[in-house]
Amino acid sequence: MTIKRLGVAALGLALLAGCGDGAGSEESESASPTPATSTEAATEPDTERADEATKEETTVAEETDEATEAPEDARTGEGTFTAPTLSGRVNLTIDAPEGWEAYGVEEAITDFDLITLMKGGTGPEDPLESIIVSDQQIGLDAQGTMESMYQSYGSDAERYSGLTELAPLTLDGTQFVGFEVVSNTQSGTSRIQYWFADIDDTVIGIFVHHGNGDEPMPDELIALRDSLTISPA
Repeated sequence: MTIKRLGVAALGLALLAGCGDGAGSEESESASPTPATSTEAATEPDTERADEATKEETTVAEETDEATEAPEDARTGEGTFTAPTLSGRVNLTIDAPEGWEAYGVEEAITDFDLITLMKGGTGPEDPLESIIVSDQQIGLDAQGTMESMYQSYGSDAERYSGLTELAPLTLDGTQFVGFEVVSNTQSGTSRIQYWFADIDDTVIGIFVHHGNGDEPMPDELIALRDSLTISPA
């Protein structure tokens, strides 16, 4: 199955249309998980503090690490999902295993989430797993975007731990820079990775979320992240 975005009028980012610490996240920690209602990238961050620091310093939009529900029109089942960047000059394609929900920018929580994949989130034994591929046109390159978000998370050691800059990652010939962090909230912990690359005239972000911060990032999520391909539109 292929999901293609019909227009390229919106700007911005968004890597997870709804990532979370699992079912039961408190409403005060995240805005309503309904599509196209948030102007924050990738869904709202799990901490208001990190979000505010990002917006004030660089306007970099962050993915949420709070649980959200997939929209009712989400596509389900195994398939290949494709979306253009906001400029329309580059296509991003990612494979989705059976059992994952997937949706494009029309169904995403923000206008910047190009591809969103989700599964799980029913409870502690079934933590929410998410990947969002987003487009960020904010005037910073990939390295600057990564450093800004890294510093934002590093400024709140009470809620974020294990902040680690990761070795550069090459996907389909393109180098991504990124970091990993564990989010600690009243509803539980989440392990999160952010990856950024300069592609065409913008920065593409990949938000990888696992709703159990006590576990390493699952191999399935790593393989799904690594399946991203990049091609001219």
